[in-house]
Amino acid sequence: MTTDSKKQLSDMSIIDMIRLILSYKRLYFITCGIAFIFGIIVSFSIPKQYKSRVMLSPESSNGTNSLGGLSTLTSLIGADINLSEDAISPMYYPNILKSKKFIVSIFDIQVTSLDGSLKTTLYEYCKSHQKEPWWCMLNPMKLLSSNNSAPQLSEKVKPSNYLSQEEWKIAEQIENMLTCKLDPKDGFITITATAQDPLISTELVDSVSNRLQSFIINYRTSKARHDVAYLQDLYNKAEIEYDKARIRYASYSDAHDRISMKSYSTKEEELENQMQIKFNICTQLLQQLQIAKGKVLERTPVYAVIEPAIVPIRKSSPKTMLITLAFMIIAFMGTSAWILYKYDA
Repeated sequence: MTTDSKKQLSDMSIIDMIRLILSYKRLYFITCGIAFIFGIIVSFSIPKQYKSRVMLSPESSNGTNSLGGLSTLTSLIGADINLSEDAISPMYYPNILKSKKFIVSIFDIQVTSLDGSLKTTLYEYCKSHQKEPWWCMLNPMKLLSSNNSAPQLSEKVKPSNYLSQEEWKIAEQIENMLTCKLDPKDGFITITATAQDPLISTELVDSVSNRLQSFIINYRTSKARHDVAYLQDLYNKAEIEYDKARIRYASYSDAHDRISMKSYSTKEEELENQMQIKFNICTQLLQQLQIAKGKVLERTPVYAVIEPAIVPIRKSSPKTMLITLAFMIIAFMGTSAWILYKYDA
């Protein structure tokens, strides 16, 4: 085509381009038809995914330091307790859910398929019972990576925080199956699980939400439970010291009951005072122990289930219409580019 024709092409109006495109209607029907068929094949080749979710509303707790008087008391016996508060804000829940430590802790979750033919752990389900598109079998890198796996450590030298290549891969797979979002306006937490079986997705999101709640509760009450254990130990020791002082006082009083010498009465008063001091410490420690036990309950968050997990009846992906439409749009744009290129050649 001449230089004038190229200039004419660059000066074409939208209407002229539409007319040019319409002159190739048959070509568009062929390419878009092929794209439609190919989009249908691709969408039906992708395994179905089902999504289930749980919506929680965590109770916010701003507990006060109920053990403030304990420092004065424990100073009498040379002890000290750090009473600082600590808690995980709901904004960090998504990070906890995505952490490898949490993911590994849910490897043992029991899952069951909807038809009942499969009942295994989450780890085995992700390892041996996942469907893949047919084109994944054509991936040479996958075969190469499976043949060149990393060496495995023996159980004798394997550290507790070590993940094998297979475990790391399964952990990443489970991580992609889970999402956790926080609504900053309402404070609701939405946990979502996606799996190739509707019942497994429901069991997974239900178990994960329970494990997450347990993790947060254990973390938020760990300091209070530590205080309870420490106070219990102090009380047990104080009770033993009081029993010893009481026995010494009773034994001395019984042995010198008929003696009225001043030295004996002074010694008796000294033993009685020591016993009374031990009793007062023991009584105050018991009171603080009860307060600390109440603190554990106070620090335990309560989660209201706004929306429980329900077995989905419809797949969440793949979106057949969107995939097909995307292929048709690509075919249309590619055909248009080829026509304009040919016209300009």
